[in-house]
Amino acid sequence: MTTLREKLATLDTDAALRLVSNVRPGLFNKVTQLRKLHLKGASELSDRTKDGYAADARRVAASGGNVLALAGTYASFRKLRAACFWRAREDLRECLARADRARKKGGTGDIEALCIYDEALTEIENRIATLGSLRFDAIAATRRNKTHMQRHKLCRLPVNWIAQIHHRTKESKYGDAVAVGILIPVRPDEIANRILIRLDASNALVFEVVGSKSRERGAGIASDVVGIGQPKRWLTLSAVDPTRQDVFEWLRSRVVANGGSMTIGKGLSASGICSAFRAMSKRLFARHRSPPSFYALRHAACAELKAADLDSFEIAKGMGHSSTLSQKVYGIRSQGVGGYKICVSASARVRISNCKNLPPSVTRNVSKSEGTRSIANSFKGLGC
Repeated sequence: MTTLREKLATLDTDAALRLVSNVRPGLFNKVTQLRKLHLKGASELSDRTKDGYAADARRVAASGGNVLALAGTYASFRKLRAACFWRAREDLRECLARADRARKKGGTGDIEALCIYDEALTEIENRIATLGSLRFDAIAATRRNKTHMQRHKLCRLPVNWIAQIHHRTKESKYGDAVAVGILIPVRPDEIANRILIRLDASNALVFEVVGSKSRERGAGIASDVVGIGQPKRWLTLSAVDPTRQDVFEWLRSRVVANGGSMTIGKGLSASGICSAFRAMSKRLFARHRSPPSFYALRHAACAELKAADLDSFEIAKGMGHSSTLSQKVYGIRSQGVGGYKICVSASARVRISNCKNLPPSVTRNVSKSEGTRSIANSFKGLGC
């Protein structure tokens, strides 16, 4: 398609002026319409959001502009489409700014501005119209094998993944930390805060965990949140599932060798634990596009608590939560093998909390069908 600039180059002065007078109203109307629809009232985004949108827009451009080729879920589709809309609006702003700079130079600046409008506005308008007409099709969309959700990663790992991880890490400085993460649902911060392990009279392992997300510690708590973690909890583990039996026996022998009690986490940091585990996981599961992180162990241990027929309050105590809703975003019962014999207690009472008092990551994942009101009604009269 011939552009206005190319047409003007082939015409004499009078014909060029007539062409300019003919196309000026249409281009100005298009500028006014696009400015009103896509720039008027647009809120200012944070630098972090802009950087995220820019990265997503580059990914879409690298794939040929096909959003559905990258979107495996409706959430990712909305995110990528929003990034493309943002990129189109930024290009529109740049087009208008270039035209304004050309016009301010005087002389033939008005004609140059019209040429800029002609070259850029139609393409931007077509992009916005195409994005607006896109609809997510779960069947047609290409699902990627990569996922960042830890409980989804559990479904893609081999049956003996626990044994492989323990075999690879037990002789390293992080061996004890990984073994604890395999057996009970702990956070890396809690290991760095040191976990006390001892043997009781029945030869069971008792884990004393200092919570890393409690009001008392003041970590990660918003001003309007009552508290999202247990200050301290105790887990007494007397039996585990077959996939963790070797880990359980190995850690118990370590405790016996240390006189019946030992402390885990001395000299370790949360970032060091996560980085070392991530590096090991990438080598061990090199064929997986999304190797598990340390938090996959927490999800797997939560699945075992659910498979052990503990009620939601006991699971919350074992996870270090102060609410029964938080556990819904962790591993599911069917991912557990079964065979855990565990008793849990915590220093704070578990509450049935309103969704607005929970962190955004938890609130987003609690389905509307399992809202706070229906859950609260289910436990009415229990005194919790």
